[in-house]
Amino acid sequence: MKFSELKGRAVVNLEDARKIGTIDDLMVDAESHHIVGIKVRTGIFHEPQIIPVADVKNVGGDAVTISTGGMTNITNMPESTAQQQIAASQSSSIEGSATSPIVSPAASEIPLASPAPPASPISPVPVGSQVPIEITSLLGNKVVTDAGTMVGDLRDVMIDWVDLTITGYEVHMGGPFTKAQEFVDTPAVRYGNKLITLPAELLNHPN
Repeated sequence: MKFSELKGRAVVNLEDARKIGTIDDLMVDAESHHIVGIKVRTGIFHEPQIIPVADVKNVGGDAVTISTGGMTNITNMPESTAQQQIAASQSSSIEGSATSPIVSPAASEIPLASPAPPASPISPVPVGSQVPIEITSLLGNKVVTDAGTMVGDLRDVMIDWVDLTITGYEVHMGGPFTKAQEFVDTPAVRYGNKLITLPAELLNHPN
């Protein structure tokens, strides 16, 4: 799934069968490239709400369903504070257990007012201690190889909701008639200020 396909999708709270907003961004651990939260736009005059990924139950064609389990609503919490709380909770969860949201194959399988099926347990994923970054902060950044070759501009990001991780990158290599190229994610990919670096060998093995 591409981030561009997920952005703007409705977010429904299963606790009260209420649409709370739409997907605005994804929070990602810069070291592990794992998704740690979703940023939800709740209205023009409201602060975005950041939901830990553990509260995401299903990702459907029409909506993303969540269940906060009675946790305090952080809609009005400063965004930086919410990000720090997610980073702290993810770090502490390494010794605990985690659940993975289920990706439904069709939108019809996720009725907006019906409870979602239970998520399948998976092993906890290691994350770093950094404050999560937003995927939109990466879009448009220049992509360069570790050998010093400029590849192009990052246009989109591929994500896997089963493993809760980034799996690849769509890079526009310049020119109005040039097709975008997809590159697989590896631990060697690094995010910087306005730049993303990737191993040069990926140029020979694009997706």
